[in-house]
Amino acid sequence: MEDIYEKVLFYGYGLKLYNITRTRRGLIVKTDKGLKELRKTNRDFKTIEFENEIKKHLYNKGFRNTDIYLETKDGMPYFVQNDQCFVMSEYVPAKEIDLEDLETAKKSARTLATIHSLSQGLTAEGKSNLGRLTPMCQKRRAELRHIKKWINNQSKYSPVDIIVVKSFDYFLERTGRTENILTSSAYQEITRIAKEKGTVCHLSYKGDNIRQKEDSDKLYITGFDKSAYDCTVWDLAEFIRRQIKSPLCTEKTVDEVLNSYTEVLDIGEEEVKVLGAMVLFPAKYFKLLNGYYNKRKVCQSDFVRDKLERCIMTSRKEETVLKALGMM
Repeated sequence: MEDIYEKVLFYGYGLKLYNITRTRRGLIVKTDKGLKELRKTNRDFKTIEFENEIKKHLYNKGFRNTDIYLETKDGMPYFVQNDQCFVMSEYVPAKEIDLEDLETAKKSARTLATIHSLSQGLTAEGKSNLGRLTPMCQKRRAELRHIKKWINNQSKYSPVDIIVVKSFDYFLERTGRTENILTSSAYQEITRIAKEKGTVCHLSYKGDNIRQKEDSDKLYITGFDKSAYDCTVWDLAEFIRRQIKSPLCTEKTVDEVLNSYTEVLDIGEEEVKVLGAMVLFPAKYFKLLNGYYNKRKVCQSDFVRDKLERCIMTSRKEETVLKALGMM
């Protein structure tokens, strides 16, 4: 197997392989030009190119703490060997962080705001999610009604079916509220401005994608493969939702995280309304239903039931936090 890595390094990057160490993220390869991180990817070429353009744009504007892909001998950010695609970056020692720690969460929020601020002006061709939330609300409500109708036609209910029937009215109404807030807010204008500025959302700002460099107090941000042009408050909403999931999170926690974000990038009154609507949108609930009802063969009913129950508990907490902060 190591033979393919030797070929990738030599034919793709002109490097000689000395040693390989496997990690959860990929491979740390020792070469004649130092340590590199090599990963196999299933992403299409355009996605890889867009991801790397985002990181190069951030780097050129002063954000150096990300994994720009090294170019091959042909000047590409990826190399294909034996029908397998690889990307490579410089190896940067970094450790996991604890986002339940308030100071770490605040630092992460400031770093996210920095990325959002510096992303402005990007012109690379890539995925756009601008303006998608209003039609998404309409689509998800229709899907939820369809699932409820399907359940009603069954002779026997699964544990997941029972939870969906009991929570149907709540999540249908909650999605409707999200749509109403967006419609009555300046969401379309905020979307227009985001498109004009060329702002980008990370869309996977969590877990192993946020680490701390071992030789400094700077956060090292990776995992831009899902990034897209969008209103930056969507990223912030996702980050807040993940914070609320923690048993340690309170209204004060979320307030301090928001204040940390606005230390770097201010958000106006209308953006706060949109932010509240985005947190209110039950994305996790719909993701679980989609996975269960559209991919039932790979889903365990008990496993999904447990995740749905936790999701519903978190959803109630989200509303409590939003009300306490005057965001709904």
